[in-house]
Amino acid sequence: MDVLDSGWLTTGVKSHEFEQAFAEYTGVKHAVCVNSCTAGLFLTLSVLDVKRGDEVITSPNTFPATANVIEHLGAKPVFCDINLSDGNIDVEQIKSKITRNTRGIIPVHYAGAPCDMDALQSIAEESNLFILGDCAHAVETTWRNKKVGSLGIASSYSFYATKNLTTGEGGMIATNDDEIYHKVKTLRLHGLSDDAESRYTKNGRFGYDLIAPGYKFNMPDILASLGIVQLSKIEENHRKRVELYSHYRDLLEVIDCVTQLDPVVKNTHAHHLLPILVDFSRLCCEKNEFMAAMKSENIGVSQHFKPLHLYSYYKDKYGYSKGDYPNAERFGDDVITLPFNQYITKTDIEDVVDALLKIIEYYII
Repeated sequence: MDVLDSGWLTTGVKSHEFEQAFAEYTGVKHAVCVNSCTAGLFLTLSVLDVKRGDEVITSPNTFPATANVIEHLGAKPVFCDINLSDGNIDVEQIKSKITRNTRGIIPVHYAGAPCDMDALQSIAEESNLFILGDCAHAVETTWRNKKVGSLGIASSYSFYATKNLTTGEGGMIATNDDEIYHKVKTLRLHGLSDDAESRYTKNGRFGYDLIAPGYKFNMPDILASLGIVQLSKIEENHRKRVELYSHYRDLLEVIDCVTQLDPVVKNTHAHHLLPILVDFSRLCCEKNEFMAAMKSENIGVSQHFKPLHLYSYYKDKYGYSKGDYPNAERFGDDVITLPFNQYITKTDIEDVVDALLKIIEYYII
């Protein structure tokens, strides 16, 4: 209501307030509001001068946007297989993917579990590569008492409707690098030297310059105001998620054919998603039939994710096929994401697990 009453709906005071609060929360010098995590990744890669002929290593176990932004710049996404234990990139395989064209690594902190940042930083320093964190799932995630988004050259966060912190649509770039900060801040709004607030408010300047051909990636104050309030609740909501996640784990522990992820967490898991692996080799049904049965029990389930190299675009362009990334493929075949957020009740969780048990018992060989 403050925003609506002010009459200033686009990027302005509230966006700056959100940026400052988010920078403080994540332990970085700078934060820049954008309209999506995708935009944040793209802008950061742009200012890092990733271009045609370059390669960027990332995980195939992620939403397509992570690799798509690399493609948009004419570079090549190079996939590295994952750990079955947590769904994150297998850092031990990264060195074998590095070539003379490799510019950087985009680790994806899957479901809110941190990647091994010690190993990643060591590899990056040794090979002179940047680390750009895909923190779409990882607002609360830490590694050795530091937010994972503060541990690379920059990171990009998602505030999409399903995320732990949401503005409906939106994202944030976080960085300690002054040059990256100033460049992405300019590029997010057409590449102009002054934003609308600077031009039109009482003390604004009428003249402005075009520094570079930028983009329309800014976040309006009407959404930033939601982010400010969401951020103030993030730790309270995380405590609820930890408690509910623990209740899920206790109930799932005894169910046959179900494997829970077991991430190596140095500090904090954001618990954005609750994925499980179901051993369909022991069931007389296909995965789609199993998921349909869950939905018939009024349990909404999903899949995070289908491996990127098996999507038509990447298969056709790069000639990928089954067997190229066996862990990501097995993970994609077996993973089911159960309903989870801070609003779910323990009774809801028990209903989910009861339905899961009922269907497994029906289909088990």
